[in-house]
Amino acid sequence: MMATSMVSPTLAALSKVDGKDVAAVKDEIRQSTLANGNPASPTSQTTTAADTASDSDSNQEDVNSPRDTSATALARTFSVPAPYLALQSQDAGAATSAPFARTASAPVCVPREDHHPQMPLNHALSLPPQNATPSKLPSLPKDAIEDEFDIVVNETLPMSLEFVMDALWRDDQFTIDGLKKVGETNVVVSPWSDCPVSYSAFSRSETFQSERKVTFIHNKKNFIGPSAIPTTQIHRYTFTPGQRLVVSVTSSVHDAPFCDYFRAESRWVFNASPSSPNECSLVTGMRLHWSKSTFLKGQIEGFAKSESKTVMLKWVKQAIEAYNAAHPSEKQVHRTVDGRVAAAASECDRNNLNAEAVTPSKLNPDISLSLLRRMNVIGLVVLVVLLLQVMATLYNLKMATNESVRLQKQHQELLSQLMDKMKCVKRTG
Repeated sequence: MMATSMVSPTLAALSKVDGKDVAAVKDEIRQSTLANGNPASPTSQTTTAADTASDSDSNQEDVNSPRDTSATALARTFSVPAPYLALQSQDAGAATSAPFARTASAPVCVPREDHHPQMPLNHALSLPPQNATPSKLPSLPKDAIEDEFDIVVNETLPMSLEFVMDALWRDDQFTIDGLKKVGETNVVVSPWSDCPVSYSAFSRSETFQSERKVTFIHNKKNFIGPSAIPTTQIHRYTFTPGQRLVVSVTSSVHDAPFCDYFRAESRWVFNASPSSPNECSLVTGMRLHWSKSTFLKGQIEGFAKSESKTVMLKWVKQAIEAYNAAHPSEKQVHRTVDGRVAAAASECDRNNLNAEAVTPSKLNPDISLSLLRRMNVIGLVVLVVLLLQVMATLYNLKMATNESVRLQKQHQELLSQLMDKMKCVKRTG
């Protein structure tokens, strides 16, 4: 902005005072200029030197003698926009109260309207936190779940990492309710120990922040073994706020065939979403740790993986239901047919999702397991029938062999009688 000269009003104000008063006023102006930290321009420096010389001359003359103040060099004043001075002023409120502010001396350069001055460091430090650059947390290394476990579930949950930690794992009631919903009985959950725990699921040792013990009776109609199996689980977790939650679960069963041959290791990895604070990703894995070998290893691993996927998907469904119950004012979230999580925009959409869930388009692990058991029964029946047929065939073969032996004996007897008769005829002849 073009600077506007303010010399004429200043001369009119100073014409009523003598030379000594003029010098005092100029000294006050120079002191206030230096106190405000405004740099003096080359013109103002020249003016200051001229003022010093005129002050020394005026002290030698009579203070009562009339003087022509029109030739006195005064500090140049300019009007500049107040926002450009607010950054250098200690009282920003006073600077922004008027559109223009008067300065005792012109700055070195007057900024243009289309040019924004560089922000001083002390002003940048005084900005509110929302304008400051957010500090980024150090990134965590990739979890070893893909290297040590077989991936079972991989999807995004519409809830924050803190909700998963506080409401789904630290809260014992969610675990108790979840186990009871899937038909488990005699559920007992011990409190978290809240002390560091070292554990090796396979070969790599880890240190977890806390652990707890969960016991229950696993009720399952298995083709082989009892229907009620005592089960013990050890839960451990490591929580990094705002970044990751790792939960390790070790399951062991009792009073079941091959129960001392293996233990089941599962791992749950929750990572905070970088794009939304209300989302987190979930990756789960499962693997059996064998202590003894058996010829049924492949069948046991397939059955354990299928059942683990069923349990983990039910856990995800219960977690979404718990989140919806804790946040009733937000948009409700539901699972789709293909396993993805989606938000229902209306009650109509919610009803459509429920109708699709009633008639799934593909087999789930429960139906696959039921069909597998039926096929095993059918195969066993077919095997028994084949064995009966083989036994009947062997019996018939035995009877035929005995009959053949009997006939051969008769033939031998007839031949022997015939030979005796022929000998008698020769003797008589």
